Amino acid sequence: MLNALSLQWSCPVLALQTPPDFACVELLPWTLLRSLRVTPLRFVRSTRLLYLAVCEGIEHTSLAAIERILHCRVVPCLVTDREVDRWLESESRTKAPRVLVFDKTSGATEMAQVTSSYAIRLGADEVQIVRCGSYGWVRLAVANTNSDLLFKMCGMSSDRGSRSADEFAAVG
Repeated sequence: MLNALSLQWSCPVLALQTPPDFACVELLPWTLLRSLRVTPLRFVRSTRLLYLAVCEGIEHTSLAAIERILHCRVVPCLVTDREVDRWLESESRTKAPRVLVFDKTSGATEMAQVTSSYAIRLGADEVQIVRCGSYGWVRLAVANTNSDLLFKMCGMSSDRGSRSADEFAAVG
């Protein structure tokens, strides 16, 4: 079954002999990993390649969003659901990056207000905004650390006269 999906999706099946490098978890918000059902496996700094385990299809827009935020190239690798579940469970015990999750917002205006408030409060040097899966993902870079804001985009009401949630994510 996995081999058939590999051919259909043009994605290699992963035959990992060693466990994933759980230091990679710090590259992405755990909430995002869990919602996308992906696991970072290896990050090769010299080539800026991130190998990412996927099990439920390849969501190319999400991979592109990850590439944009991390300034790298993402290489998806197919694994079983069981492996991703096991790795996500292991990763949940590791040190997670700073992430704030907003499950309910009234629209793009509120998202922009929250983002600008945190950017000012933290003294962000750089603000990146992408849509990744069902979240609007904001990465605030401060010196050598990152803080992430995740805004749940599904079922979001739009403000009258304001930009839609998708337009907010496209601003980055």
